Amino acid sequence: MTDSSSDTLFGDSWGQIFMLLAIVSGLFSAQFYIERGAPRFTLKNLRWDRALELFGSCRPQAPGRWAVGASGCSTLSAALSMAKDGDEIALAPGVYREGLEISRSVALIGSGAPGSSLIEYSGRRTLSISGGHVQLRNVAIANTGAGGDWAIAISDARLTMANVVVRSDGGGVRAVDSDLDVSETSLEGRTAFSIEGRSQVRFGNGRISGSEAGIRISGENTQLTLSKAEVTGSRAAGLDASRFAVVRIEDSWLTENSVAATIHSGADVRIDRSTLAKNKNCALLINAGSATLNRTLVSESRCGAGFSGSGTLQVDASRFTRLSGPALEIPGGLENKVTFRGSGNVGLGAARTETANAAEVP
Repeated sequence: MTDSSSDTLFGDSWGQIFMLLAIVSGLFSAQFYIERGAPRFTLKNLRWDRALELFGSCRPQAPGRWAVGASGCSTLSAALSMAKDGDEIALAPGVYREGLEISRSVALIGSGAPGSSLIEYSGRRTLSISGGHVQLRNVAIANTGAGGDWAIAISDARLTMANVVVRSDGGGVRAVDSDLDVSETSLEGRTAFSIEGRSQVRFGNGRISGSEAGIRISGENTQLTLSKAEVTGSRAAGLDASRFAVVRIEDSWLTENSVAATIHSGADVRIDRSTLAKNKNCALLINAGSATLNRTLVSESRCGAGFSGSGTLQVDASRFTRLSGPALEIPGGLENKVTFRGSGNVGLGAARTETANAAEVP
């Protein structure tokens, strides 16, 4: 006699599989609806990694607080996919080889020694931010991709970084139309920091090192305030400012670049109480831009400030010393296109041009 139970849904192995799918489907439908107001669950938006995490250990440690590592979610991607606006995610020490996209307000916080929580990716971008207010604290971000893209790319968002190390075989950080507060952070890459669009950036107590450029900033409504920072190691310019960008530098060091700063295409740069030293060419190179030096030391470079086109230079209470060439260099033919003013300086003397000398005037 045949056992009738073998004909039932629960006695059939295929039936059990379909029943499990139905349960998972129901759970995800409820989660999407309640937590996010997302569309009804379908097989198209089912992610098995999230299903496994849901039945595993990827759950909040406390309301709004997540952990990634041995005691929490196995991947940062899983925690981010379930976190809501305002949540914090703690990263245990270790290497997280993931590329991440963030469009909500979350905080990623390393829980070990500085830099011991490393997010590393060999693809296009390690961290792409396209909305919200993202906070990075006590973490390291690296990109090792052969394509030379960015470790962090942020657009139309706000980013706060504190005690962060960023290094890349391509670019370090690219900000477009964004607001950034950066402190006690190190940026390294071919171009360490690119600032574009309407971005407003405040960078303090950190180090920027780019083999091709330290900082590139361009855009009429773009502004950078640099305080107590070191910009070093560029084969070109430590700072390249163009297209009416506004830069304010104070109590900082621009050293061991080819040029400390190039200022062109209407950019305006003011440098206060800073040191421009050991730059291979001129400390400043101006072409259709304006620069101000106040209480600043310029030393151990080929020249103090040079013009490759029209421009304006204001120098007050600054010191020029140990230069292999002139403190101020104006090529012939530009004498009537250059405006130079200054007072109270040491070592500036007369400007060398190919046709005439222009003495310092108040």
